[in-house]
Amino acid sequence: MTFLSNFWGAVHIGQEAVDKLMAEKPWYHTVVIPAGTYDGCDEDITTFAQYTALCARADVPEETVYNLVKTMMENADALEAVHKNAAGTCPERGIEGALIPMHPGAERYYKEVGVLD
Repeated sequence: MTFLSNFWGAVHIGQEAVDKLMAEKPWYHTVVIPAGTYDGCDEDITTFAQYTALCARADVPEETVYNLVKTMMENADALEAVHKNAAGTCPERGIEGALIPMHPGAERYYKEVGVLD
């Protein structure tokens, strides 16, 4: 399947198109793919993305979710080492784009570190 990589390409749609999309679908946000990220990506590409969300059922114990979120945030470097898309993982970014109710365990962690009131 390596032959497919020769046909892949990123399309720069521009901020105006991203803004229009985000007005209709608020779960998207602007992202810039830096030049050189992918083969053939010779300039920065403005596009859109969805926030990554970790979801838990309401009946998962508060302590379990609290410990999971805390462990992820305190080990962000290890997450990034496994997958570069985890770059920038931090409490401030952990609450960006939240469109659904937050689990009480996650809310407790984010309040504890001062990013939620």
